[in-house]
Amino acid sequence: ARFSGSCGLDISNQSWVESHAASDERYIARFYVVPKVSGSGTVDLLVAYDGDDTSTASELFKVSYDGTNYIFNVDGAAGSDITDKTVTASSGWSMIEIDYDAAGDTFSFWVNETWDFDGETYTTGPTDSFSTALDGAVEAIQLGAPNGLVSQSGEFNFDAFESHRST
Repeated sequence: ARFSGSCGLDISNQSWVESHAASDERYIARFYVVPKVSGSGTVDLLVAYDGDDTSTASELFKVSYDGTNYIFNVDGAAGSDITDKTVTASSGWSMIEIDYDAAGDTFSFWVNETWDFDGETYTTGPTDSFSTALDGAVEAIQLGAPNGLVSQSGEFNFDAFESHRST
């Protein structure tokens, strides 16, 4: 992964990339992001839906940024909203990895802060998970800022997105 220089995706307004899947009960993704923003409001960075038409589909899970923290939110079975879990964001690059497993009723995530010092890359960070009845297979994913920058100004840089899907 790249931690400096040109990035794979630079977002400074309401824009995103979208991928459609074939009803995946298991979805694993990893990406790097650096928020270069100021202001308030919560920006969605990664959103998963249970249908191809994201304007009418239900959200399964999302990763957001509120100016200080990364927020992980999962919608459980029967539309029950699971309490958000937050991780303090660094001022530099962060690796975010998620593992959504509807069949196993778990959603795990990792956030690793990364930085370079004297040519060496160091990584630390917390990990956490939700264990609850999950509802639905992943049909579509949006990466970027699908809800716009809300009341924040600046940009988000994304790099090295990869995902694995299995049924």
